[in-house]
Amino acid sequence: MRHPRSGKIHPWLIAYDVSSSKRLRKIAGLCENYGTRLEKSFFICHLSGEEFEGFWRCVVDMALAEEDVLFACPLCSKCFKEIYSFGNIGNIRPSMWYIV
Repeated sequence: MRHPRSGKIHPWLIAYDVSSSKRLRKIAGLCENYGTRLEKSFFICHLSGEEFEGFWRCVVDMALAEEDVLFACPLCSKCFKEIYSFGNIGNIRPSMWYIV
């Protein structure tokens, strides 16, 4: 596997715990533009290294370090293919379209 920050697209697990409703809505909206919601504050996003860096800068700019928690974990392709899931979580595989 190439480093997650390379040009190759990798799945990322994104999670957050945001204390302000206003910041929560902004961060949730940003995550929805980049990925698929798994739970209220968990997303899978398929991003290249450059896309991730831009996404991460935006989400960090919206949060407050003293009050909020942000989490991003790159998943290797092999591990991502072996994810177990149950229930209606939608399509967590990479899509071929982007919201602009």
